[in-house]
Amino acid sequence: MQITFSPYQLDPNARHKVFKDRMESKMEVLLRDECILDSDGINRVLPQLYSIWMNGHRGFSSSMQFPNNGVPEAIEELKASNTVIIDAASGIVMHVLETMLSAAARELAALDERLHRRPRH
Repeated sequence: MQITFSPYQLDPNARHKVFKDRMESKMEVLLRDECILDSDGINRVLPQLYSIWMNGHRGFSSSMQFPNNGVPEAIEELKASNTVIIDAASGIVMHVLETMLSAAARELAALDERLHRRPRH
């Protein structure tokens, strides 16, 4: 079995929806709780994270190829698992994207803190 992933550019509405549905609240919590930004800092940093997301987020398509000389029952089992495998891969990609956006959030929060010279809580 061979799985092939190919990146593609998501349309802006889909990128916006993913950010609003999955990332915005996570980034707000990270900025508030871990980076200890006040609401003004969050309001300055969050639009920058949105911009990074909108300009950098890519989707991926996938395809699975099965050998012609395999055991038919095993190939059918793999084909039936196709959705599970792709969902797992999608979850991994989202985790990586969230990790990268979180790292950017931490860096931007540190820059915001230095720029606005707020005392640490």
